[in-house]
Amino acid sequence: MKYPILVFLLMNLFLFSAKAQTWTSVPLNKSDWQTDQASEAVFEQKAGRPSVRLNGSLTLQNLEMEEGRIRVSVYGAPDRSFAGLFFHRQEAHEEHIYLRQHKSAQVDAVQYTPVYHGESNWQLYHQYQSRATFIPNDWNTLELAFTRDRAQVKLNGSVVLSIDHLKGAVDRGQLGLWSLFPSWYSRVAYSTDPVLFDKEPVSESSMPTGVISTWRLSEARPAGELKNLLNNSAELTYQSVRTDADGLLPISRNVKKTQRGAFEQNEEDLVLAEVVLIAEQAGTKRLFFDYSDRCVVLLNGQELFRGNNAFRAKGIQYMGHLAMDTNSVLLPLNPGRNVLQIAVLERANGWGLMARLENTDGVSVELP
Repeated sequence: MKYPILVFLLMNLFLFSAKAQTWTSVPLNKSDWQTDQASEAVFEQKAGRPSVRLNGSLTLQNLEMEEGRIRVSVYGAPDRSFAGLFFHRQEAHEEHIYLRQHKSAQVDAVQYTPVYHGESNWQLYHQYQSRATFIPNDWNTLELAFTRDRAQVKLNGSVVLSIDHLKGAVDRGQLGLWSLFPSWYSRVAYSTDPVLFDKEPVSESSMPTGVISTWRLSEARPAGELKNLLNNSAELTYQSVRTDADGLLPISRNVKKTQRGAFEQNEEDLVLAEVVLIAEQAGTKRLFFDYSDRCVVLLNGQELFRGNNAFRAKGIQYMGHLAMDTNSVLLPLNPGRNVLQIAVLERANGWGLMARLENTDGVSVELP
């Protein structure tokens, strides 16, 4: 009989610990918050509560966290806006969770994205979106629990999104409120207590067959230099970079855009991603790939493909997400060394590349 009693006591201890979560409320006033550059924050009354109307970001003063929780009420407004939270902010790197207020009840109403060097990357991580319904013209409670590598989002008490593998460039930093277009927030609180999730994380996908997982990646240059750089690519400075586990290369994590932080008002930049394929004999190999926003594929200096996968490039509802086998091209390989170059051009929302060879028989990749 003692074992059931022990289990009962342990269960009650767990429940008591969960209920004993310690929260620190943060008043909405100028002294407790830092209004970030180019942000607009107005502390005012909204629907009977002290609130802040925010377009941009507000940072909690004197607080950095690796793991913890933050909870806030967001006023449900029908106008187009992206209202949420940021965490793990260090310099120009951070992570965002937000409600797409104009997309209530749709499959992408809640979204997660890492921000690299000041650039959002939601196009690259469409697996981290979910459906949720917002209460219109009233307050919605948004709660984020996060650790170094995982996060969970609740809306009005229910889990709406789990991120089993955070994609941020750093795993500790500041946190606060974030909005694109005006949104109202009230009743902010945070907790520094350890975070325990009730489920084990789902394993990340294994590397697909034939993936090119290491690239030579150039510095960023203005897109107007494309033609000149394709003819003089040796003049660029390169670094060796590795892809994520699924073969995705998030370019902004490794390279700063020359002009960034203005979303679709950014100027276009480009990088060259390069790899050398060693062929035992002459022949053709099919390359599957995808990219964002635009790309030009060359083999041994000859252009084989040019395409546009940018946000809204094919209509107002076109997102420009990436999937490995979306595009393909035949590579006419010579015996010996063959230089595969992909120029990737980007304005905003996710600078990425992924590629794999359909068949690697008789072909090897020369590591940078």
